[in-house]
Amino acid sequence: MGRDLRERWGWKRQLACGGLGLIAVMLLAVSCGRNGSRAPDPRMTGGFADRASAALPVEVAVARRDTVSNYVLATTSLEPERAVDVIAKVSGVVVELRAEEGDVVREGEVLARIDDKELKVSLDQAAARLENAQQAYERAKQMYERNLASKEAFEQARLELQTAQAQYEAAKLQWEYSRIRAPIGGVVTHRYVDLGDMVNPNTVVFSMADFDPLLARIHVPEKDIARISVGQPARIMVEPAPDRVFTGRVQMISPVVDPSTGTVKVTVEIPRRDGILRPGMFASVYLLADTHPNALVIPKKALVLESERDMVFVVRSGRAHEVPVKLGYANGDKLEVLEGLAEGDTVVTVGQEGLREGMPVRVVTPGTEVSVQVAGSPQGGAPVGGTGPVVTHAGSPAGSAPEALTEKRLRDLEERALRAPEVRKEYEKRMQDPGFARSPEARARFLFEKLRSTGQAPSGPARP
Repeated sequence: MGRDLRERWGWKRQLACGGLGLIAVMLLAVSCGRNGSRAPDPRMTGGFADRASAALPVEVAVARRDTVSNYVLATTSLEPERAVDVIAKVSGVVVELRAEEGDVVREGEVLARIDDKELKVSLDQAAARLENAQQAYERAKQMYERNLASKEAFEQARLELQTAQAQYEAAKLQWEYSRIRAPIGGVVTHRYVDLGDMVNPNTVVFSMADFDPLLARIHVPEKDIARISVGQPARIMVEPAPDRVFTGRVQMISPVVDPSTGTVKVTVEIPRRDGILRPGMFASVYLLADTHPNALVIPKKALVLESERDMVFVVRSGRAHEVPVKLGYANGDKLEVLEGLAEGDTVVTVGQEGLREGMPVRVVTPGTEVSVQVAGSPQGGAPVGGTGPVVTHAGSPAGSAPEALTEKRLRDLEERALRAPEVRKEYEKRMQDPGFARSPEARARFLFEKLRSTGQAPSGPARP
């Protein structure tokens, strides 16, 4: 009995002590919370406190007024206005070459010479026959005028003279054909023979082209043809000179619509003022259709590509807020905003990939490395479902997607954008550039712009 009482008393005493201890801990916690003297445990990094207070670094730009234009965009390869093949007209051995690839030659200039010894002999024989026929004709004429020869004899002498004259001209022409001459003024693009080669009539010896002006033959959808007219200015851009804009004008518009494609062929003439533009270059042609002189614009890289609608993040009171926008024209790295923003609004241009509504942000200067994290992941930890934090540098392409999203986004963009043959052709050409092929951001930006230019971008207006 005494033992039972002692055990019960010990259990109650432990419970009482435990309760007093718990109450003491709670009072200490309340006290520390009131005076704020206790620092948070550093081991809690990545917890709820950090998620609520950590500000993500971003770069920003201010919405401003500027002039933007609307262009009808098409891609094509540049062509020379005239291109010809120079052929041999007589057979023989090439004994002299006077032109090489890249040489600029005048019309009629000798490009090569064929061995002319036999042709010269034939010419001399024809010249001798012509001289004999001329003398016979003169004698027959004098005798006919004195009534010493019949009219038939005189006519026969005249006919023989004409025949000898024609034979001489033919022999002379064959001899002249041994000099292969340029049929047009321009640039030698190919040389197909070497010294000592045997050529026959109709053998292609050279190819030539007139590079000034160059032509860009594009195919414009019939819905846009009403906005294009002869003489309309055009802007041309090529990959070898991405920072330069070349000018041209619409030379002619086809009067018919291609029923298989629903497009109209438009020929743009481009003066060649320097040696940068060359036939065969892949070019983007922009035909000016409309201009807005006082438009509200933001950088194109402010647009959030991962969104199913046109959206940007606006910084207000240190926090990022999602703002849907209605877009207008696009010029280079500028986007016109029709609705959703006001002049002076601050939009995020770098670092918006990991942002969510209401998240705290801090503005960093361009050139600072910005670490982007997916919402809901611990500070400094790996994104949920990803492999680690994604690093985006200032000046990176607009719409750079985190690694966990890029592959899926790229597949979706490729599937949609590469349905157009001209887009597939340009994409495959750009993929030959190792820098472009290794950059998912650049590829995603290219595909998204192509979708936007054809009116297929998600919930965005169909504008070039």
